[in-house]
Amino acid sequence: MKKTFKLGAKQKTITRTLASSRESIQFIKQVTVLQENVIMDPFAEGYKESDVTELELNMMALYVKRASELLEQPEDYFETIDYFDIVDFVQDVQEFLSQQGESGKKSGED
Repeated sequence: MKKTFKLGAKQKTITRTLASSRESIQFIKQVTVLQENVIMDPFAEGYKESDVTELELNMMALYVKRASELLEQPEDYFETIDYFDIVDFVQDVQEFLSQQGESGKKSGED
């Protein structure tokens, strides 16, 4: 199954495959690990306000890296694009790719 996604002036048709679904799962794991490693509760012991900024910076880097992989564009392409547009793009693609399990595998893909 294919779907076309647009970000900035570029658009890319992405094909859902088992490999792309695996990459999608890896990305989700990276985001989860990143969130778990930073204490976000301001009343928790060891909380530092700088942790939030650090998480945001790491998240931005992670989303830009993923968008770069998906759109097959160098990371500096994304410097002129609003961060929230990048997040929306990545989340839309991730959602599309993670539907693999629900649609069932095609023969010979496992």
